[in-house]
Amino acid sequence: MYRCILVPLDRSGCSERLLRRVQLLARNRGSIVHLLIVHPPTHRSERLPCLPEPQRHTRPCLYEVLIRLHAEGTIVRAEIRGGDPVESILAAAQDVGADLIAMTVPWHVESGSWPTANIPEQIIKKASLPVLVERSRDPSRSPKHT
Repeated sequence: MYRCILVPLDRSGCSERLLRRVQLLARNRGSIVHLLIVHPPTHRSERLPCLPEPQRHTRPCLYEVLIRLHAEGTIVRAEIRGGDPVESILAAAQDVGADLIAMTVPWHVESGSWPTANIPEQIIKKASLPVLVERSRDPSRSPKHT
């Protein structure tokens, strides 16, 4: 179904549920899951090998996700890009030949300095491919049991 699924990871930690859904989509189809972290424009972009050496990797959390997904049988790649989040995500999708973009809402940029409320909305409007959106759970909005 999908050959390549781009997953822009945010800094909120809410991407875990999304990654599980993406793994289900990718499983047994040979799909590649391409993880992306976006930093401010001053950050140097870099493609990461499938299983980078931990001592050379600057993002331990990304390394842990790479190792876990790989161990669970997922074909996974990763990349860190600097730049505008919307443009970086769309450019990465085109560069890796993604068939699907999967992201959480709300989406939080790694630096925390950009307004991010409308990033998924902009991606949905501008992308020429499907966008899977996973709402992050907000405990303050969950229904109260009486």
